[in-house]
Amino acid sequence: MGWFAGLAALWAVLLVRINLFGVAAPLLFVYFVATFRRNYPRWAAMAWSFALGLCADAASNTPGMAAASMTFAAFVQPYILSLFVQREEDGDIAPSLSTLGWGKYPTYLFILVAAHHTAFYAVEAFSLADPLYALECVGGSTALTMAMALAIEMLRRK
Repeated sequence: MGWFAGLAALWAVLLVRINLFGVAAPLLFVYFVATFRRNYPRWAAMAWSFALGLCADAASNTPGMAAASMTFAAFVQPYILSLFVQREEDGDIAPSLSTLGWGKYPTYLFILVAAHHTAFYAVEAFSLADPLYALECVGGSTALTMAMALAIEMLRRK
């Protein structure tokens, strides 16, 4: 609940105004999805993600884009996490730098963030009329979001 409120407030107050070079916007609310535990109920993850996406949509006047991409991210998150956590390991593992380490966590986060951003910008463009611009937006936003998410993760470790 605290992550939900904190990320929604941070997005609405500060992050919605950032757009570097016209292609990089920090869509940090996907970090919320990245923190779901391994055995967290999928329906609950998708409901929370949809609600946070609606909050982001309301703050940035993007009708349904964040809600759709956040729901997609919550849907694929267990599959992506299963690539980095063995079946034999703790059943209720929470993905973080502490649990996955520097080898696995940044890769897990990158795949999830890239999937979310690809969905977000695909919904925004609703076509691939300018694929180079779409790739620039996905790449720039993924890099910026990754930097911010890893910074938060470093602060959480302390």
